[in-house]
Amino acid sequence: MTAPLTMPALLEARRYDSFGRELLVADEVRLTYDALDTRSVQFACELLGAGVGFGMRIGIMLPNTAEFVVTFAAITRIGAVAVPISTLSTAVELRRICRHANLHLLVSTPTYLHHSFTDRIGLAIGANDELRPPYRLTEVPTLRHVWMWGDAAPVWATPIAPGGPFDVASELVASVGAEVTPADTMAIVYTSGSTADPKGVIHTHGSMLRASANCCLIYQYQEGERCFTQMPFFWVGGLTVNLLAIMLARATQLTSASSSSAELLDLLERERATYVMAWPHLARAIAADPTFDDRDLSCVRLGSLYEALAPERRPADPSLMNSGLGMTETAGPHTAASMTELPEHRRGSFGPAVAGMEHRIIDPETGVDLAHQEVGEVHVRGDTLMAGLVRRERQEVFDPDGWYRTGDLVSRRNGHLHFLGRLDDMIKTSGANVSPREVESVLLGIPGVVAAIVTAIDDTGAGAIVGAAVVRADPALDAEAIRAVVKRELSAYKVPRVIVTLEPQEVPLMSSGKVDRRTIVGMLHQQRRQEEAR
Repeated sequence: MTAPLTMPALLEARRYDSFGRELLVADEVRLTYDALDTRSVQFACELLGAGVGFGMRIGIMLPNTAEFVVTFAAITRIGAVAVPISTLSTAVELRRICRHANLHLLVSTPTYLHHSFTDRIGLAIGANDELRPPYRLTEVPTLRHVWMWGDAAPVWATPIAPGGPFDVASELVASVGAEVTPADTMAIVYTSGSTADPKGVIHTHGSMLRASANCCLIYQYQEGERCFTQMPFFWVGGLTVNLLAIMLARATQLTSASSSSAELLDLLERERATYVMAWPHLARAIAADPTFDDRDLSCVRLGSLYEALAPERRPADPSLMNSGLGMTETAGPHTAASMTELPEHRRGSFGPAVAGMEHRIIDPETGVDLAHQEVGEVHVRGDTLMAGLVRRERQEVFDPDGWYRTGDLVSRRNGHLHFLGRLDDMIKTSGANVSPREVESVLLGIPGVVAAIVTAIDDTGAGAIVGAAVVRADPALDAEAIRAVVKRELSAYKVPRVIVTLEPQEVPLMSSGKVDRRTIVGMLHQQRRQEEAR
């Protein structure tokens, strides 16, 4: 797929070939491609006038709104570096990222829904009524400004007032944009790491837009597509798999702040959605809505809401639908097969490498390349791989040949990768290895189970035992009923000895949106102690 490889080039192309077409529908707000171009140029003029320069790091703490898209476009079209920040971040986490990324400017909004970003940012930077920009704060020593969309910015922040007059002309925006190359840094995306320090993944314009072009092909986006997602734009999944890929496809992104299945169905029906990309729990909730059967979703042609597809497109066995392996470090999927139902002999496949990427399967203990079907750690290399990690030297991140260790355990069968779990998640119990993924797949097959997290629990005798946190939709489903099902399908040593049941709203999450496994392990250890005390 031939695609623009810088953000200025992409915005310039869409200004001409998609004039008047909607890029974003966020509930009641609509943003066309030409409006994005106009608004982002205006905002870029403000940034240049305020001294924001090429390579300067600008934080974006915004939800899935038109303001996020405009801010991201304005920053990246002048060669500055966008640093999306999770809106779930606490004040402590926000301060840590501001400092770790050496942010010069943070762009946000005073409030969103029932959340006060003003309070959270104020706590993060130690703001008070006497504080005025440019800041000189020891807690966040490089941060000079906080800008806020809307008309309720606190006294210590600068309100964003697009529309001018500006200190610089729009011609300068185009001139600066012409200097941006695919090799220049486009974004730093923060993700959960194995340490307490933030993990900032550095991506160039080239790596992010090549990854997004791959997503267009993987997910079969078409021109004019109207694709729904609630994946946050501040994560790679929302940014490259959705927003940027949608822009490359000359399509429309639908999104919503609502968690109501009825309201989401209103949006899908009203906007004539053609593609629904939803987390499994959300797709199940939408399909279970009492009004679902009365809705006109006849435009839906692909996606994860299988119940909305025409009968001839509906998979007979959803477990045979293709999946892929991806990570923030590769700006999205680095493996994928077609969107069609897999043949039985491909069950469990995560596909071959996407265009521009390659894999090695390595014995994690010896470093030796492994043969066909042997289980080892997959290493990746290619043109969507990150440029590096913030504050890490290259030799700390990549091996001398440019390979990156993913930590994923896989086997390769006829060119397709089969994912078996995380290297650091394998459970060794009484000398035997247990794949958490294998146990989780059995748990997910139990009616009433929404999600499952399997992990190791320390045990004096066995070294470790299998523990499982099970998220259930049916409150009557207890640990013994769950264990009985697993016993019928797996060897005794794989059956969870400790089970904690949770309601969906009780699942602990980190600010990245990922499951807080440390808290899960703590809950399982506590359950273990309680059972031993009985």
